[in-house]
Amino acid sequence: MKKIILGLLALIALAAGAVCAMAAMQPDHIHVERSVSVAASPADVAPFAEDLKKVNAWSPWEGKDPSMKRTYSERTAGVGATYHWKGNDDVGEGRMTIKSTAPGKVVIELNFIAPFEAIADATIAYAAEGEGTKVTW
Repeated sequence: MKKIILGLLALIALAAGAVCAMAAMQPDHIHVERSVSVAASPADVAPFAEDLKKVNAWSPWEGKDPSMKRTYSERTAGVGATYHWKGNDDVGEGRMTIKSTAPGKVVIELNFIAPFEAIADATIAYAAEGEGTKVTW
């Protein structure tokens, strides 16, 4: 009986070690992006990329919790503007801060607080394409 228990413990330890080894080999960074073409000029698109209130007007996360608590800094556009949210399990809690802006590009730092802690950068880029604008998030 003692050999069976020791064998099971060794098997569990080996499986846990294999899982840890596989996790250690995964990349530290991932990159995901989606693009859409809109029938608007880059000048018309810019406010929806550069102002956090307007970003949230089209963000797919906004509809996941209608009772989500939202707090914006005094300025909602430009470097340093912030947005804090706290919602249900679908959206969690976090903070967005505009890190940089340039013509056609806004970089936002995402600080996730709950249900897990993480920091990520989100870039919204937009440029003329044909008669419209290509927007990449």
